[in-house]
Amino acid sequence: MKFLVEARVEIPRQQFWEIRDQDDYLNLYVEVGHLEKIEIVKEWQEKDGVNHRIQSFTPKLFDGIPDIARGMMQDVVGTIDEHHTWNDEEEPFVQYFDSKPRAFEDIVHSYGSMRMEEDGDDACIQTVEGEMRINLPLISRMCEEAAISNLEKFYRTTFMEVAGMWIEKYSSCSS
Repeated sequence: MKFLVEARVEIPRQQFWEIRDQDDYLNLYVEVGHLEKIEIVKEWQEKDGVNHRIQSFTPKLFDGIPDIARGMMQDVVGTIDEHHTWNDEEEPFVQYFDSKPRAFEDIVHSYGSMRMEEDGDDACIQTVEGEMRINLPLISRMCEEAAISNLEKFYRTTFMEVAGMWIEKYSSCSS
């Protein structure tokens, strides 16, 4: 199932692009209770300028999963490994992702792109577009809809809360 989510944040695009993978920013998602843990496992750059990052995170189980699937999904979801790729020279402010849970990676798979566009001097719009695939007999579509709904909710709530916390922290440091 395809998805498209946009969120506007009051952080200049260049600054937000640079902080998106910093530990102190990422750990705010744990602090607000969205994730159990998050870590950057490995980073490297190829000779052609393509950057890679493997990051793993363990989300809190999201709302809206049917009770019949909740137990299965908790086992399936667990820790998620995400492979990010980007090339600042060829395609600035665009990052591709490929996400799979460590357990049962053949059942749940999400992939796509994240783009940042300027919105004035002091803000940017982050657009996440991709596809969510959950292969569970009879309930795949319901689980995909719930996962996408939670992704949309994340960008309306947690993402905005963490961005706000970062802005507050950054403004108090520069004052």
